[in-house]
Amino acid sequence: MQMIVGKEDGLFLKYMFWMMCDSKYVGGLNDLPVASRNRDQSGLFQPMYKSDLSKWSEKHTAIYPTVSLFNLEEDPQETNNLAGEHPDMVKDLLAEAEKVVSSAPPQFRGELMDTASPKGPDAGSLITTLRNMGTRHNRVLPFGPYLPDDQDLSQLEYIPGFMSGNLNIAVILAKMFLVIVVLPILILYKVIRFATR
Repeated sequence: MQMIVGKEDGLFLKYMFWMMCDSKYVGGLNDLPVASRNRDQSGLFQPMYKSDLSKWSEKHTAIYPTVSLFNLEEDPQETNNLAGEHPDMVKDLLAEAEKVVSSAPPQFRGELMDTASPKGPDAGSLITTLRNMGTRHNRVLPFGPYLPDDQDLSQLEYIPGFMSGNLNIAVILAKMFLVIVVLPILILYKVIRFATR
């Protein structure tokens, strides 16, 4: 897959395939944007939201555990989930965490991109898009922090990062369609045509 669409876009496709094929184990596509569905998505910051332990406990399976509790001293690799053996401890720890999180400041929405952020000379070019180079370019524009320390972040113009690459997404899907659907049909056609000679 990475050979067809590149390393970064290969990760994107793995996530898409997971959404289409395996997300049913955690409630399906309807439950994927669980947190964002009940929140205002219009501002720059998003408030913290309360966890729904009963909902996630119902969806908990061995394949996709949605509730976890580990003894880190005895199991630092987190291989033995103890949530099923100690449901009261899970409730108590979650209540304690909710108490701390309730006073947390709103969080910056991480999927937003500043439209004026520095970009390299190859970013967004047709060749870069067709080659699915992602953020790996031959020519780069080195930069560090580009905003002053006292910049009011609410005054910047943002776009959702995922939506900024619509052409790139279309190219990825077209390449996958060609490789998964068209190429096998062409090979089958050639094999049948060769066999009927």
